[in-house]
Amino acid sequence: MVDNQRPLREEVKRLARQIQQLEHELSQRLSKMGPFAAELPPLPSRKRGNVVLTRIGNQDLELVDVLVGLGLYGSRSEAVAYLVREGITTKKATYEKLRATLAEIIKLREQAHRLLEKVGE
Repeated sequence: MVDNQRPLREEVKRLARQIQQLEHELSQRLSKMGPFAAELPPLPSRKRGNVVLTRIGNQDLELVDVLVGLGLYGSRSEAVAYLVREGITTKKATYEKLRATLAEIIKLREQAHRLLEKVGE
């Protein structure tokens, strides 16, 4: 390990400990809120690694900003991720049908490509 990376590595570890402590404190505070805490949206998953650039309308952005302003989410990104997850969860049955339809379309396209290759031979 290069010696000049040691301070950076220590800083990352310190920040990770702070994040864990904050998550613990937040969990403790939410547990004291009783039934109201169950109405709050779930905390976002750390497993969000995909970036999707999108444009949204003013009303939608206002809702995102309300969620952030209330402190339910730390950023617009977290709030949008929550809203997307909720939309997908709500329409899960429809999306499963769409996924199956897409799989069929892909198979038909592959068949069409194979037929075209045979014609070209």
